[in-house]
Amino acid sequence: MKVRNGLTVLAIVSFLISSLNFAGDIPRYDGPASDEFMTEWMVAGPFELFPDTTEEKTAELINERFRREFINVPKSGMPVLPDAASQKWQHYESDEDIIDFTKIFGNKEFVSAYAYAEIESEKERPVIFGAGSDDGIIIWLNGKKIHDNNAARAVRTDDDFFKVTLKKGINSLLIKVYNQQYGWGFTIRKPGQETLGLSLIKLAGYGELDGVKLLAENGANINAANEAGLTPYTASLIARRSDMTDYLLSLGAEKKEVPAPEKLADHFLEYYRGEDKPGATVLVARDGKILYSKGFGMANADSGEENIPETIFRIGSITKQFTATAILKLREEGKLDITDKLSKYMPDFPRADEVTINHLLTHTSGIHSYTNVGDLDALVLTETSDKKVIDTIKTFDYDFDPGTQLLYNNSGYYILGMIVEQVSGKPIAEYLKQKIFLPLEMNSTGWHKSDDLIEGEAKGYSFMNNEFSRALDWNMDWAGGAGQLYSTTGDLFKWNEALFSGKVLNDESMQMAFRPAKLNNGEEALLGSEKYGYGWVIGKTRGLKIIHHGGGLHGFSTFLARFPEQKLTVCVLTNCLPAPPNQYPQLAAYQLAEYYLWKEMEPQESYSEAKDIDKENYSEYVGKYEFPGGAILAVTLDGEQLYVQLSGQPKFEVFPKVKDEFFLKVVEAKIKFFRDETGKITHLINYQGGREINAPRLADDIWKEAEVAPAVLDKYVGEYDMGGGMMISITKKEDNLYIQLSGQPQFQLFPKSETEFFLKVVKATVYFKENSLTLEQGGQKFDAQKK
Repeated sequence: MKVRNGLTVLAIVSFLISSLNFAGDIPRYDGPASDEFMTEWMVAGPFELFPDTTEEKTAELINERFRREFINVPKSGMPVLPDAASQKWQHYESDEDIIDFTKIFGNKEFVSAYAYAEIESEKERPVIFGAGSDDGIIIWLNGKKIHDNNAARAVRTDDDFFKVTLKKGINSLLIKVYNQQYGWGFTIRKPGQETLGLSLIKLAGYGELDGVKLLAENGANINAANEAGLTPYTASLIARRSDMTDYLLSLGAEKKEVPAPEKLADHFLEYYRGEDKPGATVLVARDGKILYSKGFGMANADSGEENIPETIFRIGSITKQFTATAILKLREEGKLDITDKLSKYMPDFPRADEVTINHLLTHTSGIHSYTNVGDLDALVLTETSDKKVIDTIKTFDYDFDPGTQLLYNNSGYYILGMIVEQVSGKPIAEYLKQKIFLPLEMNSTGWHKSDDLIEGEAKGYSFMNNEFSRALDWNMDWAGGAGQLYSTTGDLFKWNEALFSGKVLNDESMQMAFRPAKLNNGEEALLGSEKYGYGWVIGKTRGLKIIHHGGGLHGFSTFLARFPEQKLTVCVLTNCLPAPPNQYPQLAAYQLAEYYLWKEMEPQESYSEAKDIDKENYSEYVGKYEFPGGAILAVTLDGEQLYVQLSGQPKFEVFPKVKDEFFLKVVEAKIKFFRDETGKITHLINYQGGREINAPRLADDIWKEAEVAPAVLDKYVGEYDMGGGMMISITKKEDNLYIQLSGQPQFQLFPKSETEFFLKVVKATVYFKENSLTLEQGGQKFDAQKK
């Protein structure tokens, strides 16, 4: 891209006026050239959105502050900054595609910054731009706002496409980026034909009809193909979007066969490749035959050992289905029953007469998870014993009365492992070996002991601060029946084939294993949007039943799934957790399943924004809606644009499809609002990934405050250690208590009693004890010790 420095007459005037807040020449782009990123800018900032740090940062106030301009936007020329003493335009040229404001201004929270450059065009002409930002972005061309997206997200190339008209001569381009937390910046370019074609493939699969029309009507190749041979037409076939297919055909798209799923899988899994980073092993099988089995990336980056299909991984909570199977086999042998009370096996366990084996299997016991403690990272590096772990679990208060809720926890399955040993008379590792592993020839599966040298085992890594490093190395004795197994994709394939063909459990046991858990009131319990049996999650994706479970511990993230009616197994084992964005085994498994089963999956509709929707009544949707597990979906309004934000996730725009029905563009999801007989909105349903989540609307007065003396608050102030480098900071300002987790914004706590406080921005509760606190949010509880 050609960039030259220059000033128009008007820009010179602007320069003279603002000579005290300007340094360097203004970058000017000729063209700009296709596919070359605009990396040279004048930048100014940061501008604080909340100079008063005690202000509660509600979604509504954040929206309002994001729209607040710190400068006047002229029709041409570089804007004059408000305070020459503290703010200056400075020249910045990036050596990367992204303009990284963190490198320029530091890691700031709730701030905005501006970037300015000029584009010279030989004639008036339309241009498509692609932009990405972290977080919100507003763009002006010649003083006119041409793009506006206020969503918390990471910078990605071409997240937003928009069309503008460049005038003949000099065009002024001004960009504002808002940051909520963590890194911030933006990227922008004029995509070339190849880029537009590849983007067309992605949008066609997503069902983003408006985006497809924008690109197709502005020169994108309707028959573009990626390296796997996928085209917009074949992408729409895989997604089974007949409306998209018809539209593409109307534009002259060629009818082609969908590429072989193995070829699509190779292309999709490309992000796991690399000689200097961890990766994955992947297996797909159907009707007992392996269709795809490959390794990607490194098992050990230091030694250069690559991941291959035979590489051994710690599989974490996939272990639970083996522990549950052991319990069911003992039941088949007449040695126990699922109605047995815990007191039969651990008479000294607190409230053991109220807990059954069924409660332990279905996460409905109410026993607190021993892995949700502040010092877990330190604990799992130490030696332990079954007695030590059980004694630790005994010290916790119950999260709820047995049978009244479902809350995923590891304590129940550790206890089940102990019950297997007590009833069988042998260690669970030996019981599983004799009853399952040897008969099924699962020769690379076993109980992980830290003093064992396991040949061919992958090393665990973590991805933090944009780089890979070795992960915390657990003493796996802390995992027990909840997660202590290691295995390979090949062995887990053998396991699934034997299990679902009736070679492991009898019919009655199989029905029990996959029967959704019920609560005391007779209702089926939910785990998020899905249901839980005995060590397996039961759900649907694109109309097909799926039985699955994932596993995760420092350095390892795994997923094993079965589509029982199609007899398809998908297994993805990775050796990195925390992982890079969007590199999660469950996402990969669902995409791979789609490549092999798309003809049998439910059809889908494409999304197109309705132009005739009355937006005057959008305020009716604004409110908070409770998802299963306690997460809150906040629906907010900014001008005439509606947004949704789930607890702990970015905020996204939603677009009207028909009355009371909206869709997202960043992910394939739809939200439909429902009304009672009076027309008042009572709940919404979120449709995503073939699943439906019913979320009732919360009453506006759900959070009622109590009066608490300021002196009571003083004793809670301090730093609390959650483990894993995560801290909770409790501060007091003007007789109000505030909470802040590492790397997150600060929020006010409101008293419900002298020891119980709640947040209003999310549905979360903090319980204070003498030298600790418990944070309850999204259906989970986390303990933190005061330092």
